[in-house]
Amino acid sequence: MISQIILTALLVYDIGNIANVFTMKENNENNLTSFIVKLKEKTDKNEILNKYSSSIFVDSIDFLNSPKESINTFLIDTSNSLGLETFLESDGSILSFTIDEKIQLFDYSKEKILDNTDVSLEAEAIDEWAENISLSKAWQINDSASNIRVALLDSGVDGDHSELSGSLNKILSKSFAKGCDALEDKYGHGTKVAGIITAKHDGDLVYGISDRVDLVSIRMTDDEAYSSYSDIASAINYAETINSDLINFSYLFPEKAATYLEEAIDNFSGIFVCAGGNEGDNLEIITKIPACLDSDNIVVVGATNSSDDIQTGLNTGPSVIDLFAPGGNMYLLNNTGGYYKSSYSAFTSYATPVVTGALALYMQNHQSASNRSIINRLLSTVDKGTQFNNKCVSNGRINIFKLLHENHNYQYRWLNNKQHEVTCSECDYKINAGHVVESGAFEGGSKLATCLLCGGSAEMGFVIGPMSTYNNNTSQIINGILVLSDTDYLRFIKGELSDEEILSYFN
Repeated sequence: MISQIILTALLVYDIGNIANVFTMKENNENNLTSFIVKLKEKTDKNEILNKYSSSIFVDSIDFLNSPKESINTFLIDTSNSLGLETFLESDGSILSFTIDEKIQLFDYSKEKILDNTDVSLEAEAIDEWAENISLSKAWQINDSASNIRVALLDSGVDGDHSELSGSLNKILSKSFAKGCDALEDKYGHGTKVAGIITAKHDGDLVYGISDRVDLVSIRMTDDEAYSSYSDIASAINYAETINSDLINFSYLFPEKAATYLEEAIDNFSGIFVCAGGNEGDNLEIITKIPACLDSDNIVVVGATNSSDDIQTGLNTGPSVIDLFAPGGNMYLLNNTGGYYKSSYSAFTSYATPVVTGALALYMQNHQSASNRSIINRLLSTVDKGTQFNNKCVSNGRINIFKLLHENHNYQYRWLNNKQHEVTCSECDYKINAGHVVESGAFEGGSKLATCLLCGGSAEMGFVIGPMSTYNNNTSQIINGILVLSDTDYLRFIKGELSDEEILSYFN
């Protein structure tokens, strides 16, 4: 019998730690070796079963909890690894395969981020990091997201922690680390992250971004922090199976992992929030997964410290990191039912759940919105700052009040004879706008009309106004004037109609 091969490799990086070298452990369970396999094209599961289950080299096939009937990534267990390798190498339909190594994701014992020392809570207050992102002001709009399901893919959580009661979905929580419980967390990483998302708002210094979410603990690591590609893919697929709206993911993997994890990530229909990493690498040069995947549903988060500056030593990549969020000097939950105060240094493990919790709050009132529109909203409402310029896609740090604030109190300023600057007096939300006139204002051949915003003269050919009186819900040029449908007019007022869309009507 061939036992699992043990190697030392640069295979997986935990966002919350600095070390890059980890050790695989021997796995003699059932004397089987597992191979993760990727086909060139998606294939029906029944075809895979028919093709491979009859082989003398295949002991079992695992579809990694995939919710799809047609897949291209699956797991084969064998008691004859050499025979299976030869068999797979001769199959022209296979893109690649590798032993599904057990990999230590991080060394818990050496990481400050995993300290769980109990502290006493100080007087009720909102921390500086929370003030930076206007959290208490955001709570005046919404502080709970009980209808939004958040899958926490991590080291488990303390299922008995009182701060998580009411949010933690114990029924759906599940472990893909064999022999481990999703509601236990030996080293506390997952419990800390869970608390940032949704610790109770009960008047003390420990509070989640959202007072409630539907939180599902999906455990990927065992008590020694080992996991495998198949465990991780299965965990992601399970999040999709239970209809999760968000995944919070605090790990990075080398480029090789894309081969075996990309299908599961692409199959996830919600928003996948992942950490940008703390290793000091340039992600535009060194590819790490999932942050560097070209997927429309991924949000990559960097971390700011207590001075609201980008934490030094983190991964960089202006085209990869989407935005920054606070990641240090926080009161957190620990895994013994108590509390812990993090250091002034920031980690992206802590910044990521800030964004996850914020998205949950926004999605609570926008449950039919597309992933792309939600992500665009997130990135367009950040606080800009010179410290963020050319450091991330949005050039800013999250502001949760701006994200949630939609009933804008607009103030209009006439920039010139054809353009206004439109700014919300409460959240500084800003758009540029043309003159707005009543529908039909130019009927009868008139060349000028009075702008409803500024009282100035609006010239035919530039004016934008609602379609209400035209019995037509299609934006179009009428008598040389762009007249918007009621739907597009509402988008225009909210600043969601791009200049490119407006100009396209005149081309």
